[in-house]
Amino acid sequence: MKIIDKIHEYLERDSFFYSFEYFPPKTDAGCVNLYERMERMKNLNPCFVGTTWGVEGSTAAETLEICAATQNLLGIESLMHITCTNTDINILRDSLKKAREAGIQNLFILRGAKARPDSQFQHAADFISWVRKEHGDYFGICVAGYPEGHEETPYEEDIQNLKKKVDAGADLVISQLFYDVDVFINFVQDCRRVGIKCPIIPGIMPINTYHQFSRMKKIFCKNQTPAITQLTENISRISNDDDAVKDVGVREITGIIKKLMRKGVRGFHFFTQNLEKSVTRILTDPPPEGLGLLNDSQPELPFQLPEARRDLPWRKSANMKRSGEEDVRPAFWSNRPKSYMAKTMSWDDFPNGRWGDSRSPAFGEEDHSHSHMSAHTKQWLDTCTGPWSPTATLEDICKLFADSLTEDAPRLPWFETGLAPESDRILREMLTPMNKRGMLTINSQPGVNAEKSD
Repeated sequence: MKIIDKIHEYLERDSFFYSFEYFPPKTDAGCVNLYERMERMKNLNPCFVGTTWGVEGSTAAETLEICAATQNLLGIESLMHITCTNTDINILRDSLKKAREAGIQNLFILRGAKARPDSQFQHAADFISWVRKEHGDYFGICVAGYPEGHEETPYEEDIQNLKKKVDAGADLVISQLFYDVDVFINFVQDCRRVGIKCPIIPGIMPINTYHQFSRMKKIFCKNQTPAITQLTENISRISNDDDAVKDVGVREITGIIKKLMRKGVRGFHFFTQNLEKSVTRILTDPPPEGLGLLNDSQPELPFQLPEARRDLPWRKSANMKRSGEEDVRPAFWSNRPKSYMAKTMSWDDFPNGRWGDSRSPAFGEEDHSHSHMSAHTKQWLDTCTGPWSPTATLEDICKLFADSLTEDAPRLPWFETGLAPESDRILREMLTPMNKRGMLTINSQPGVNAEKSD
């Protein structure tokens, strides 16, 4: 079923809906654990689930596999991301063929990395037109919207580019993340002004750690609005307490969703980062911390909730070709005791920290910029041929590394957030002199021996 048709059904019933986005894990063990996590989160009744696609098709096989399992085994409508630039057209053609064979009927089409001159498709709109020519109306097509404009394009020009994608055949827009409600509302109004009439769903990024929040804010929040300033202050005060950051993040994101709901927004797309605890808490914690969606009474919600439908004792396939034929289904993790799920849902709350676990489906960070490098690194490369001038001497490079250890110095591309407070004990005595003498550090950890990181 096309997602856009499901969304229209929700809107006709005046019903609240939401969806989740995952990325292909970096390890095989992470992929196994992701399936278990997706099965647990299926109990939250998402409208659909999206899976990202690596730059230039680097995760094409993994993305297709996860989408097919989502569609056929978990019984959730799957939104397969696909980027089109710098990728052999035969790979794209084969991916769409396999998607159809798996019953996948929804695509999230993105440009991806900036197109090289020899790329078959230069822009997402070009690929959308090609898909419509090759596959007609079979696929529902979603595209990305940028509430503050794409990083490479002025805002008004980017709005026109979005209209080109919709005119080429897209029927749904999901926005990039934002942390200021007014920014999104103004973006929607500007889209309507130029004639974009399709649904526009806000992208919601839970706040899991201070590092992740700071990184996403740098990439996507161009304007330092009062709302962003206040949120940054609230998070910065507890930046070294990961659990406190997560608690404040749940309350802040819940508040953003409630403000959007009061302005008539009915659907939300969660960038889960392959983690479940924050999303689950936002949706299910009782007000005011969360939305309290699965409670018996919903006094604060202006819209009806999605109905949980389960007419079989297993997850019915979302593949229309299979849905009328199934009478056997393997047991999934949702049939495990609730105590087991409660114990396992947050075992990897901080998978990219100091002792990250590669078995976690969230191991390895995604920055949602669909490129190989962060915006900070791009800024370096735009101003010179690398993090230092081509005429730099060894002494210049050593000084740059030493200066990057201080608060007021520009950050190196791989060292964007500065030192943690516990590193102060080794900064003056060891790190600074070592770097000045040519022993360049990109990752330093003092021996804390069970001392608090404060």
